[in-house]
Amino acid sequence: YVAPFIRESGAGRDNRPKEFSDQKMFVGDVNVNIEPYFADFWGREDSGNWESFLDFLAADFLPRVFPDAAGHSTGQSRQPPLVLAVVTHSNFMVESIPDKCKVHFPTRKSEMKPQNNQVVAVHYKLRSEGKS
Repeated sequence: YVAPFIRESGAGRDNRPKEFSDQKMFVGDVNVNIEPYFADFWGREDSGNWESFLDFLAADFLPRVFPDAAGHSTGQSRQPPLVLAVVTHSNFMVESIPDKCKVHFPTRKSEMKPQNNQVVAVHYKLRSEGKS
């Protein structure tokens, strides 16, 4: 899935997404199902915002793609944890979630910054709110 709200902010051309058809052509014949619905619906031009991304996950993505995920937090489910891989830019991580992952960043020239190929695990618990 292509998700909204996790893009890097920047003025350079390298931070502007190419048309989806061009991106898909770049991937080529790799057998990967890329679903652009959420990015198309929510938009691709907004600046990155971690809180907006989390709101999107709770309000749209999880209920639509994993409707049974709420059972994880209520104790009604014995399913294994739901693991999502979110791929974004290092500058987005520095700007949006430094408190969650800065301890894992290497120090270069007295600045802590993630490497472009770095993987950081950020744990969250989904809590279901009962309907009134």
